[in-house]
Amino acid sequence: MLTKLRIKNFRQIEDQTFDLSQAVVIIGPNNGGKTTILQAISLFDVAIRLWGEQRIEKKSKASTRTGIAITLENLLNIPLTEYRELWRDLNLREVLPNENGKSTSRNIKIEIHAEGYTIGENWTTGFEFDYGRDSLIYARLANNTEGIPYDFPKILLQERIGYLPSVAGLNPMEDKLELGSIFRYIGSGRTADVLRNICFHLYNLEDKKKWLEFTSEIDKLFKIKLNPPLYFTTSGLLKMTYDEGAKKKMDLSSLGSGAKQAILMFAYLNAFPNTVNLLDEPDAHLEVIRQSNIYDKISDFAKKNNSQIIIASHSESVLNRAFGKDQVISAVLGTFNTVNNKKFVASILRDYGYEEFIIANQRPYVLYFEGNTDFDFLKAFCKKFNREEYLSILENEVYPYPISGNDVNYAKKHFAALKEFIPHLKGYALFDNLNRNVENKQPDLIIKQWQRREMENYLPIPQVLYAFINQQKEFGPIFENRFIEITKNSIVPNAINNLDHPFWKTTKISDDFLTPLFETFLDEMKMPRSFMDKSKFYQLVDYMDPLLVDSELKLTIDEIFKQFNCE
Repeated sequence: MLTKLRIKNFRQIEDQTFDLSQAVVIIGPNNGGKTTILQAISLFDVAIRLWGEQRIEKKSKASTRTGIAITLENLLNIPLTEYRELWRDLNLREVLPNENGKSTSRNIKIEIHAEGYTIGENWTTGFEFDYGRDSLIYARLANNTEGIPYDFPKILLQERIGYLPSVAGLNPMEDKLELGSIFRYIGSGRTADVLRNICFHLYNLEDKKKWLEFTSEIDKLFKIKLNPPLYFTTSGLLKMTYDEGAKKKMDLSSLGSGAKQAILMFAYLNAFPNTVNLLDEPDAHLEVIRQSNIYDKISDFAKKNNSQIIIASHSESVLNRAFGKDQVISAVLGTFNTVNNKKFVASILRDYGYEEFIIANQRPYVLYFEGNTDFDFLKAFCKKFNREEYLSILENEVYPYPISGNDVNYAKKHFAALKEFIPHLKGYALFDNLNRNVENKQPDLIIKQWQRREMENYLPIPQVLYAFINQQKEFGPIFENRFIEITKNSIVPNAINNLDHPFWKTTKISDDFLTPLFETFLDEMKMPRSFMDKSKFYQLVDYMDPLLVDSELKLTIDEIFKQFNCE
């Protein structure tokens, strides 16, 4: 059993240490790093096996600092085409100054340190992995905290670490294998090639209760009766069938992926006690109810057989079952933390989705606003004010997050959720005039509401509309005059020449002024309303005179980018 793990420079992980219990669920999004932990443990296991074969069994006298070679064929359960894909950010070398002030370079090492106990014996060791070429790396014992190479605890050779990915495909028969070959297949992730062998081994154990318990649980979950595997001595093949209702003797390969996966996990945990089992999304291909039921049984079987399970999942059902009885680790962007707040993590999965955390980590500033058109307006204003640096930040570094209905509370909750996992995140929420004070206690989130009704109210109308129609070459003087007439008729008389009139501050300019104005004009022109609808109103910014714009707009834009440390 593994009790502690430290991983350095491996895929998404720079350097992180975490404790492990007997049952661990790593919850997180796709590409969030949860499978990375399983792969790191698999690499550690390969190093143990090869070290045992080449240094212990062969009684090699080679120095402990001499590396053992690991080829791509030794690492079948980690999908990669070349070994550089294992290194964080694909960086294989680092540049360091030497004593003479000149630069020198050296290989970056992947390191995996672990603590645990096996058959009642505690142990601590670790390996470092050095890049040789795209198809070859070298593993050697790493240094401990005192800079001394670890010893290799021989008891580790008794530790079985099995990587159990989803069963993909299943042949009608399979060769009967010896135990050593079964473990070798499992170690390389080829579970579909030994599923019947695992069941055959379980069936032939002295403790017959284990087979009966295993088949009973499968029957409860999938309503099928598993028949004992048959061994054909003349061909050396194994065959296994099941009964389902009136259907008799259906081959195991006819089962759905979810049932085959459950059979693999249940059989393996019962057949091989005292093992470390790495399960990558065991809930895949299962409906919600069965996800939680199967997790319960996996956890129970592991504890009953003195085994350990480390599961990668993004199932809320699995999360709900694991909380309170097992360890839950959140995996977001290569950062791992044991989570105790079930309600908090569950709400993230349900309400937001982990993908948002990936985006927010890549773009360290989140900008909340009411509707996508506001973001288009903001970019247009930055361009008009010749703030190209602001425009570049908006397009490349800001995570734009529209919130319908000016829901301030949603913005606060959403930012708090992101901030929990991304401490460096900065936020700015820009809303329409809400006619009320908004309380905010989050120092890294500024909440601003316009003094006017909405962002469109800062267009200097009617100047911008006259400039717009004047530059539309497809309209002649008659139609231009008609547009101006419709515009004037849409404005209360005292506001036509007074930009400080309450009309421009309280009217919902987008829906109650611009939309009916353009609809009336375009209908008369017999042109489609899509020529200038609400989604295109931001284009009017190109025609405005910046000198006529309320100073609040410029000050707000500057404040946004000051909050984003961009000024």
